[in-house]
Amino acid sequence: MWEKVYLRYACVMAPYGAYRFWRSDLKSPYDLYGHRFAGSILNGIWYASPYGVFKLFNLINRITIHYEGRDPATYPNAYEELLSKNHHVL
Repeated sequence: MWEKVYLRYACVMAPYGAYRFWRSDLKSPYDLYGHRFAGSILNGIWYASPYGVFKLFNLINRITIHYEGRDPATYPNAYEELLSKNHHVL
C-alpha cells in the first residue's frame, strides 16, 4: 500500500519540481537551455525523493502566501530552488 502512495506522490511531485526549475530565474552563465534541462531533471528527482516532503511544506507556505495576499518578498525561503529562486510558479 505505501509503495502505491509513494509512487503517486513521486509521479505528481517530479514534474512539478522540474517545471518550477524550468521557469525559475537563472543567472548567467546558468541561463542556457542545457542547464535548465539538467537542473529540471535534478529538481524533479529532488522533489520526488523522500526529502521532497520538506519541499511540500514550502508548497503549502506558497499557497498560504498567495491566498492570504501576503508579500512574497517577505518570505524568500519559500521560493528557493536548487540554484535559483522562482516567484512565477505557485
